[in-house]
Amino acid sequence: MAPRSEFPEEQQPLTTSQDPASPVDGGGDDYYEPKPHTPPSTASTTSLVLEHLSDKEAAERLHRGHLKQPQDELDVEDTLAWKYQTKPADKKARRVLYLLIAVGAIGWVAAFFLFLSQDRHLSHNERPHDPHATSTTGNGKKVELEQVLTGQWYPTQQSVRWIAGPEGEDGLLLERGDEGNFLFTHDVRYLGAEAATQLEHSKLLMKSGRFQVDSEIVVAHEAWPSPDHKKILVQSDYASNWRHSGTGRYWIFDVATQSGEPLDPASLYGRVQTASWSPNSDAVVFTRDNNMFIRHLDSDTATRITTDGGSELFYGVPDWVYEEEVLAGDSATWWSGDGKYVAFFRTDESQVPSFPVQYFFSSPTGSQKKEGEENYPETRKIKYPKAGAPMSVVSLQLYDVRKGQVFTVPIENDFADDDRLMTEVVWAGSTGKVIVRSTNRESDILKTVLIDADARTGKTVRERDVQKLDGGWFEVSETTTFVPADPAKGR
Repeated sequence: MAPRSEFPEEQQPLTTSQDPASPVDGGGDDYYEPKPHTPPSTASTTSLVLEHLSDKEAAERLHRGHLKQPQDELDVEDTLAWKYQTKPADKKARRVLYLLIAVGAIGWVAAFFLFLSQDRHLSHNERPHDPHATSTTGNGKKVELEQVLTGQWYPTQQSVRWIAGPEGEDGLLLERGDEGNFLFTHDVRYLGAEAATQLEHSKLLMKSGRFQVDSEIVVAHEAWPSPDHKKILVQSDYASNWRHSGTGRYWIFDVATQSGEPLDPASLYGRVQTASWSPNSDAVVFTRDNNMFIRHLDSDTATRITTDGGSELFYGVPDWVYEEEVLAGDSATWWSGDGKYVAFFRTDESQVPSFPVQYFFSSPTGSQKKEGEENYPETRKIKYPKAGAPMSVVSLQLYDVRKGQVFTVPIENDFADDDRLMTEVVWAGSTGKVIVRSTNRESDILKTVLIDADARTGKTVRERDVQKLDGGWFEVSETTTFVPADPAKGR
């Protein structure tokens, strides 16, 4: 016979045959007793009983309290809810839940500030430009071929260039703005200052790009202030010729009165090829129909400088070859530093053979083709010297502004007329001397010529033959800068 246990609890059976749904006699009304927990093994231990003892007692107290309610208030759902009470979450689960909530909140706040820092809340038009972006997240419209062909996607340009001040000071920028602030200068040294200080060191030259002359409205295409910033040379009605050259109508605009007048009142509709200010701001020299003129501001008429310019003889402007391959510009006119002289090219291309250039899409004259002839190219002949063919003869002439005389200075040891390329012309300040760099047609011999306009003499002061040196040649450049003598600085 097995020994009797000292603990009466161990004598109680660990399992029961009663069904959870069977009634139990409680001395009164029947009630349903929940099914006890069935352990995984019949070999229970004292520790297992003790572990569940407190839970069992709590359940019995809850059961007794439940029985005190009227029976008719109980239904099946209440009974099942009482039977299967959910065990509250323990402290470890609550800590994990709180941690997940904290991590989610921190992540949301971080994502919100990242959203603001990347300007995601702004529309695509308001976001700053990202030059490194390869795509956009916006739902923009597709680019259409017609928009491309009509130039709707051409880039906008801003005209900014350096300009000397009225007293020759540097640090000024000339800019073109919108209507009401069309042309103005400002000092870059005060860009970071207060608005009042910047305004003090700025000057409005033209309020509007449109002004009226008599009954005509002039729309400015380009504008060049005079050195003293009191007048502006304005170009309108521009028409392109070659890569760098074109023609237009020119006007003189007064800054003080904000009014304009024709450059040459006697030729209101004359088309000017190039024009430039005198260093003294008192005259403008220009070329029209390949002849040169000068307009003194104290006079209402323009004075003719040359008379024989035409289709094969140019003054003050380059022909196609010099414009494209030598000067890379539309002007062959240079004022002396003191405004006493004007140096300019005389270009004779009468011996140069013509070369036909066909225009299939546009007309060189700008005129409309006749109906039925749209598919035929228009031909324009230009003077173009191929290898071995005669090239244009270019010489340097000078104009004495005070005397109104044109003269040519003979050069000692100069190239022959048919073997000379004049690549650069630079005035030596206000000394009355001009420096000219020339090469032969092969460009392997370079000569530097110094011309004294006052004495009307010229000579070659330097000559280099790179063919003998290393078999090379000279590239066309315009990098010569006059540095005046200064004994205090050792030059």
